[in-house]
Amino acid sequence: MKVSGSYFFNATENKNETSLARTYFTGGDSLQIYKENSSRISKNMNHRANLRMEYDIDSMNRIIFTPRVSFQHNESNRLQQANTRDQDSALINSTSNTNTTDNNGMSFGGNLTYNHKFAKKGRAVSVNLSSNINTREGDGSLMSNNQYNDTLGLPVTDITDQRYDLTSFTNTYSANVTYTEPVSEKAQVMANYAPSISNSESDRQTKTPDGNGEYTVLATDLSNKFNNTYNTQRGGLSYRYNDQKVMVNLGANYQQAILDGESEFPQVYSVNKTFSNILPTAMINYRFSRTQNLRFMYRTNTNAPSISQLQNVPDITDP
Repeated sequence: MKVSGSYFFNATENKNETSLARTYFTGGDSLQIYKENSSRISKNMNHRANLRMEYDIDSMNRIIFTPRVSFQHNESNRLQQANTRDQDSALINSTSNTNTTDNNGMSFGGNLTYNHKFAKKGRAVSVNLSSNINTREGDGSLMSNNQYNDTLGLPVTDITDQRYDLTSFTNTYSANVTYTEPVSEKAQVMANYAPSISNSESDRQTKTPDGNGEYTVLATDLSNKFNNTYNTQRGGLSYRYNDQKVMVNLGANYQQAILDGESEFPQVYSVNKTFSNILPTAMINYRFSRTQNLRFMYRTNTNAPSISQLQNVPDITDP
C-alpha cells in the first residue's frame, strides 16, 4: 500500500484605506464636489488536509482512496464615509456605512476509485464514488446613515440598522463508471455513466432593533429559508486515437438535470425545473517535436445555481 498526504495552512490580514475626490461640472458656474474616505480590514485563515491511499489487490485490480478536509474562517470590517457639496460648500447629500461579517466554513469528503484491467490489452473498467459535505455559519451587521434632500428640497435622513445570522449546508454524492474498449492498437472507445445528487439548505435571518435596542424584530423581506435538490444523470461515448504525432479525443455526453427548490419562509413556494443538454468535447494535440506541440481543446459543461442564488433575498450591504 502507498500512502501520501499533505497539509496546508495560511493566514492573511489585509488593510486597505482609500481617499477619493471628484469634481463634477454640471453646466455654467455650477459644480459638485464628491469626497469619500473608506477603510477595510479583512482576516482569513485556511486549513486543508489531504490523504491518498493506493492498494494493488493484484496486477489487474487497484483501489485508490483520497479523503480531504478543510476549515476556513474569515472576517471583515468596512467603514465608508462620503458627501457631496456644491460650489458654495453647501451639503447636497452624505452617507456613512459600517459593515461587518464573520464567517466559518468546513468541508470534508473523499473519492473512492476502483480500477480493473481485463485480460485483453486496453480493456478496462473504472468505478469512482465521490462525496462532499459543506457547512457554513456566519453573522454580520450593517449600520447606514444617508442624508439627502427630497424633491421639495426638504432634508431626509434614512437610517438602516440590521444584523443577520446565516447557516447553510450542502452535501453532494456522485458516481462515475467508465468502460474502455480497444478498437485497434492506437484507438479506444469509452462509454461512461455519471449520476449525481446535491442537497442544500440555507437559513438567513435578518433582525432590526426594537424599542429597547435589542435586535428582535425579524425583517421578513431580508430573511429566507430555502431547501434545494439538484439531480443529474449523464452518459456518453468518446473516441480516442493516439500515435507518436497526433492525439485525438472526440466525445459527447447527454445530461438531464432536475432542480427542485422549496422556500419555507417568508413565502411558501416551490421551483421545479428540468434541463436537458448535449455536451460535446474535443481535443486534438499535434507534436512537432519533443519540446513543441499544438493543442486544440473544446469542452462544454453546466453549472448548478448555488442556493444563495436561488434565495429571494436582496443584497443591501452597500446601500
